Amino acid sequence: MDGFALIIFFVAGFACVVLAVLGISSFLKRNGQARRKFKQSGISILVAFAAFIVFALTADTEAETAGTSTEKPVQEEKAASESAEEKEAKEKAEAQAKEEEEAKAKAEAEKEAKAEAAAKKKAEEEAKKKAEAAAKKKAEEEAKKPKIGDVVKAGDFEYVITAANEKQEIPGDGVFIESKTTSGKFVVIDYTVKNNDKEARMVDSNLFLLKSGKNEYDPMVDADIMMLLGDKNLFLEEVNPGLNRSGQLVFEVGADVKNYSLEVSSGLGWSGGEYSTIKLK
Repeated sequence: MDGFALIIFFVAGFACVVLAVLGISSFLKRNGQARRKFKQSGISILVAFAAFIVFALTADTEAETAGTSTEKPVQEEKAASESAEEKEAKEKAEAQAKEEEEAKAKAEAEKEAKAEAAAKKKAEEEAKKKAEAAAKKKAEEEAKKPKIGDVVKAGDFEYVITAANEKQEIPGDGVFIESKTTSGKFVVIDYTVKNNDKEARMVDSNLFLLKSGKNEYDPMVDADIMMLLGDKNLFLEEVNPGLNRSGQLVFEVGADVKNYSLEVSSGLGWSGGEYSTIKLK
């Protein structure tokens, strides 16, 4: 725009000079055209002045624009630099915050893990103590239970188990009675019973019961066993006050039976009802 205004300025200036010369020439010749020439010259001056103003304004605008254009890249570069620094600072802050958050989460997880481990250890120790206490109590109870050789009372009867042996076979007499065998095993018990009552009491194998866990076993009372036991088989034998009798019992149990005890009674029928237990194995 400033180049176009400059061209108009020079053209108008040239026209002004030409018209002024023509006007002066007409004035000297007095041909009546001098006035019109001066008028046209004045218009040319106005056009030249207007073109000069436009040129000046345009030059100032372009100078400002050029200045602005020069400053803009600098400002943009500065803004870009500041933006990059802000972005870097923001990313660094975010990374640091993330690290702190991860460190905090890790610390909390470790704390929880330690707490869980401590609680688990405490629970295990408590369970161990309870188990040990229970085992100790059971051992004490087992130790307190009467065993082979101890005198055990049940009502007015006094019992002593002198022996308890396991056998696979009860030997026969070699004449009339054959040996007795089993798919399990025989438990042969030797005992002594004393009557502490003031009157005679009846002694029989029904005073005894072998127990293993929840299982209960009655003595064998078949004819062959009774004959093999002979005098040791106390069958409905009357025992006077203060006297004792020795006998033998045979129980048949499974081969896998490992622990068992013998329950003794205070008597048969109405005189019974009191019991004691003797640990055999």
